[in-house]
Amino acid sequence: MSLLTGATDTTTTDTTTTAGDTTTDTTITPAMLGEDGSFNPEWFGHGELADYQASLSKFKDPTALAKSYANLEKMKGVPAMGEGSDENAILAFRKANGIPEESTGYDIKLPEVEGVDFPEGALEKYQGIANALNLTPSQAQLLTDNHVAMMGEESQLMEAQHAQKTEQDITDLRKEWGFKFDANIEAAKNTFQMFTSEAGISQEQAEELSANPAFARIMQAVSTKFGEANYVKGGASNPVIGNKEGGLDIINNPDNPDHAALNNPNDPRHQLVLDKVSKMLK
Repeated sequence: MSLLTGATDTTTTDTTTTAGDTTTDTTITPAMLGEDGSFNPEWFGHGELADYQASLSKFKDPTALAKSYANLEKMKGVPAMGEGSDENAILAFRKANGIPEESTGYDIKLPEVEGVDFPEGALEKYQGIANALNLTPSQAQLLTDNHVAMMGEESQLMEAQHAQKTEQDITDLRKEWGFKFDANIEAAKNTFQMFTSEAGISQEQAEELSANPAFARIMQAVSTKFGEANYVKGGASNPVIGNKEGGLDIINNPDNPDHAALNNPNDPRHQLVLDKVSKMLK
């Protein structure tokens, strides 16, 4: 079986004769490649190669080793880069590594990552940074990919923290409002819907505001302060109380005959009025 492709090891026999004695040294040489064409790890540790095992073991197969050697040959005579490198050294380094002369020569692809929206000119900024740092094309892409991935992770973390805070705020609001929670939210929603149309607030802005428990608290306070039943229907001079408006009037109007019972859990009519308001607000 071939040494390069076979799995079978080769045995080398060395016979030495000294003063009539014969000593036989049998050494097993591991196959260089495995059946899949990759290097056999044991081959790197055999004989003279043992001193270079740490470096050679980085290469998976002969192709990878050949590419590395070819790149090494290409870099012969190219001065090392560092602080104080003169212009000639920089130009030689850039040319040897295929670094474009202009920043626009970098063919950087902006990866699509959830939660990351690129501002105008983002690509040009990445190209400029790569050019200023004398990065190779592959290094420029790697830098971009890693930076965008980091921004995506930060965005997801902030979103999770915001969701957790919102959930806690809603829990606190439920404790504060108690049995009035659903009714107060309904009052806040109706007030909010009226003012969004008058203020010209977009649907996206409205959704963002309505998801904020603190803003819901403000809208409920506005509804209570001014009497939502009145201004929703066109002013105090012409109030029209329907089912929903009637329920809100019970909640917000201290003069409503059901208001006291609704706000006093010990009142015999409390549950009856609570059920009544809930039905009216549906």
